[in-house]
Amino acid sequence: VMLLLAVCAAVVVPQLLRPGLTGRASAAPLPAPPPIGTCVTLGSRSYNRIDCSEPHDGEVFVTWTADDPDRPVGRHSLSCTDESNHRFGAESTRLHGWVLTIVNVSTRLIRAPRPERVGERGWAACVIRAADQSRFVGSVTGLTAVQVQRPGVFGSCSSGSLYLHLPCTDPHTIERLGTTTGVYPVDEAVDLTANGLPATLDTALRGTCIDLARDVTGNADPTYGARLIVDVVASSMVPTISPTRGIVAYSVDCVVTSGDVALNDSVVGLGDGALPIA
Repeated sequence: VMLLLAVCAAVVVPQLLRPGLTGRASAAPLPAPPPIGTCVTLGSRSYNRIDCSEPHDGEVFVTWTADDPDRPVGRHSLSCTDESNHRFGAESTRLHGWVLTIVNVSTRLIRAPRPERVGERGWAACVIRAADQSRFVGSVTGLTAVQVQRPGVFGSCSSGSLYLHLPCTDPHTIERLGTTTGVYPVDEAVDLTANGLPATLDTALRGTCIDLARDVTGNADPTYGARLIVDVVASSMVPTISPTRGIVAYSVDCVVTSGDVALNDSVVGLGDGALPIA
């Protein structure tokens, strides 16, 4: 009996003295993912956080916690591509009737480093970056904002031909700001402009193209003292396929051109700054 009482005391007394202990260990929470807007440089299987004012490879734009059942696990998951299409896809931003041009975009999935996960359980994040893997300065967080601010590597520029797409950090003479499509009755297909549009439609689109250029450059004079030309041209982005007989489909681009003077950065978000002459 004495032995039994001693055993009970050994078990019960410590619990009375420390009533807060339940006797069951709880797992410490795993680290959170980097905040959206975090800029990073990328290695083959690693990443490093860096200030967005420094040249970097990409920026975090969507995250999952370690306990999120929907988090992507496989390194080659398509989740980041789907998220990119949703946030930065063709219809993500429309201004003055124009779909803003955002190209040269790719993504990469990054995962919690081994010290921050247990097995496959850890945070995941999608990084948006330039498709040609060019480094850039600044944030892409505003890619889908009405007042667009985006690094030039994500723009669509060309030199001589609209069909030759260049990142806007390469020397160029044309920058595509937006694209729009529509239809008009075939009986209006008379006295067409160089864009293949009836004159009244062409005039209306030129007006909204100028409005678009004002907004995305942030300058009341998007010609920058007549050094640039704001123009509407037949699109090289979207094929035009008439849906029915009697209807003519069209696709046009709103562009700014610099003539014989090459630029080496985008005019989007330039404001009152000097033109980036190459």
